[in-house]
Amino acid sequence: MVSTPEYDANQLAHRGLRNVYDTVSELIKGSKAPKAFLSNLSAELVSVAEWLKEARGLEEPKNVDRVLKLLAVLEKLGRYPRSFQVSVETDDLSQYKILQDWEEARHDFRKAMCDLAAYKNLRRQNKFLSSLARIHKSKQPSRVIEFLKVKPDGKELKVQQRWDCQGGARLADDPSSTPKVQNAIAVSKQTFCQLITCRNQCQLRFEALGDGRLFMQPMQQFSNGFLLHESSISLHDLVTCHGAKLNLSRRVLLSYVLAQSFWQLYGSDWMRNPWTKSDVHFMFEERAAKLAGIYVNEPFLSTQFNGRTMPKNPAMAHRFPKILALGTMLLEIGLGVGIETLRLPSDVQIDGRPHANTDLIVGTRVLAEKRAENEFFPPFADVVERCLDIHSFREYEDDDEGLRHAIEERIVNVLHSCYNDCWLKDPDFDDINPVILNPPTSSRTLMSLGRASDDRHGARLIVSSSQANWDSPQGYPNIPHLSASTLPSSLAYGPMSSGTLSSNHWFEEFDIFDRVIRSPISQNSSSQPSRIVILDTGVRSELSSLTTSYKDFISVNGFNYQDNTNHGTCAVALIKRIYTSADIYVGRVFEGQNASDNTASLMAQATDHARTIWKADIIVMPSGFDAANTDLELAINDARNAKVLIFAAASNFGNIRDIAFPARLYTSLKLFCMFSTTAGIRANCDFNPSPSPHAKHNFAVLGEDVELPIPALSNEPFKLSGTSFSAMIAAAIAGQILEFVRHEHASGLISCADKIRTVEGMSAVFSAMAQDKDNGYHCIAPWKILSQRLRHETVDKVEAREDLRITIIRALESC
Repeated sequence: MVSTPEYDANQLAHRGLRNVYDTVSELIKGSKAPKAFLSNLSAELVSVAEWLKEARGLEEPKNVDRVLKLLAVLEKLGRYPRSFQVSVETDDLSQYKILQDWEEARHDFRKAMCDLAAYKNLRRQNKFLSSLARIHKSKQPSRVIEFLKVKPDGKELKVQQRWDCQGGARLADDPSSTPKVQNAIAVSKQTFCQLITCRNQCQLRFEALGDGRLFMQPMQQFSNGFLLHESSISLHDLVTCHGAKLNLSRRVLLSYVLAQSFWQLYGSDWMRNPWTKSDVHFMFEERAAKLAGIYVNEPFLSTQFNGRTMPKNPAMAHRFPKILALGTMLLEIGLGVGIETLRLPSDVQIDGRPHANTDLIVGTRVLAEKRAENEFFPPFADVVERCLDIHSFREYEDDDEGLRHAIEERIVNVLHSCYNDCWLKDPDFDDINPVILNPPTSSRTLMSLGRASDDRHGARLIVSSSQANWDSPQGYPNIPHLSASTLPSSLAYGPMSSGTLSSNHWFEEFDIFDRVIRSPISQNSSSQPSRIVILDTGVRSELSSLTTSYKDFISVNGFNYQDNTNHGTCAVALIKRIYTSADIYVGRVFEGQNASDNTASLMAQATDHARTIWKADIIVMPSGFDAANTDLELAINDARNAKVLIFAAASNFGNIRDIAFPARLYTSLKLFCMFSTTAGIRANCDFNPSPSPHAKHNFAVLGEDVELPIPALSNEPFKLSGTSFSAMIAAAIAGQILEFVRHEHASGLISCADKIRTVEGMSAVFSAMAQDKDNGYHCIAPWKILSQRLRHETVDKVEAREDLRITIIRALESC
């Protein structure tokens, strides 16, 4: 949360409301957005105005609920910076996409909300704490402190506290004479110590009143899936032992969270002494649809409430030891090593112990060396340098408020902008995946509001099995839905087992490519998403919002969303994971996991519908048959002539059967037959049939053990395996390429627009991605189409898109 300089109440109210109203006015001018939404938003802003007027003269605002509702709407909007498809009002918003100028408007909204938060902080300083406390992560008032786990350590009490505090976490901020929560119990200091040292396995919540009294709210069950029998891991251990798990984006995000919390708690009881990497901890959590791990953007603080403060050391050259300690921590995060390992004999005393300026000397030297060798991310290095520089904050030695403001401007805001600019995500709202460390070895207890599961593999989707019915009365032996028939015995809890990579590693590399190829946010109006049609088992209503159109070719009532197997539903979710802005159309042609007598004919009908009515760019057929079908082949021929790309699954039965129909048509360049690879880009999946020696290309892409979270369906991620999922991933990648070629910034590709819509043209581009051949398969790694020097998270997007454009042009010219 970035705040603004202090103003008096009238100035803040005027400035905050002016920014919000100006933004709404800009949205209304020439707006394509639904009027109902803007009208409702305007009404909420009127409530903000009323609230501000009352807050200046009253102790308790009357319109807090309406203000919080507005903030909830804005928070929801902030989570969708690229495409706004959240249905605030279903009748209106579901028919519209976000305005072209939303990205600019979002900045103004954020600025206005920052003003409101600053106003709240100003009132807080005047001994008034309102309920408008937080628009980041938590909507709980900041006066509530949550103690999640404690342990006595000798005579001193260590407490791990979740960083959910805003504007300073003191135990006596609120001058109210009574607690806000009913049934709260007053506790003495002695009772407080007894409570947090007892092992009750519950969540303790305390409310501190302005007169110093402490009230305990009713005990609660843990709100997250903390693994209570596992020790927390310190930042020291994370950096020094598991540094390879932290990519650059996670390092910057973690640094931002620490810097923000440092700024918020500076001068409070939570920071009597400098923070080090041993004071910051992470707890293992198991959240819905995600594997157990630690969340680097939600650290815990281990602190001691013993009243002791480190005395000033006159020998220290740096006048702000806490800022120096922060800079040291950030340097260690960036380097992935502890600063103590970088000390030279000349950096310490004769007896080998560090002196008052050891960390300053070592940090300054190492940072300069890394910058000279271009081995340190420049914006991040600037922040570290400011923390280490003894002159950066010296002017604020006697100005606490000026110092806090300088910390915000020179450290917090810089890291916020760094993350936002490089990864196009707001670090305050980025929902990241956990860092998966070595699996816990001890027996574990999961404390959660949800159901505890002992299945470490998650909710694995198995649609067909090796006992599928191959004898159809009409002579159409079928391969129903081509997902894997067995669970890989090598799959272990965590991303790596016996040297095997997980799909998370594949997606981390893919996200580099995705950031480059997706259309610039500010230019979305000129970008036309590709239309991808999935012919499968349908889609469940929970994911219907991800689709553009739906038709049931089996049922008389052809518009009821349904999916009896979840296979088609997972297809929709997987394609959206790869290609977020895709326009997805779903045709239901399978009722269950096995084909019926007329399934092939229904697929032919659906293929014609996709070509003529839906104007498809791409059709995915994640199923196949043993025997050919004339109607379906004719429909495929018509689609090819209309320059519609078709992706079909090869088969999942190894060499027990031949490549299925229609996928086998790939030898005559009528469509793409997709084989599967592992996350390590190896085509050693047992269910792959052998590649055809008569085909020019035998393309394979990720299709084994694909981990796909679908929170709407399950608290555990689905584990998908099979060539059908490879067909979906390949189709999504092809859709991205088609959109890139159509984009106005790729104008040099206009002459190639028709060629890219053919099997030959797209194969040429895929070949640029498939630089590795394994067992006769051309294994696709999308990011490898970029020059090697551009395959990193901080790549300049303009330069990388130009590199991609040139590569595509050369590929198409050669085919």
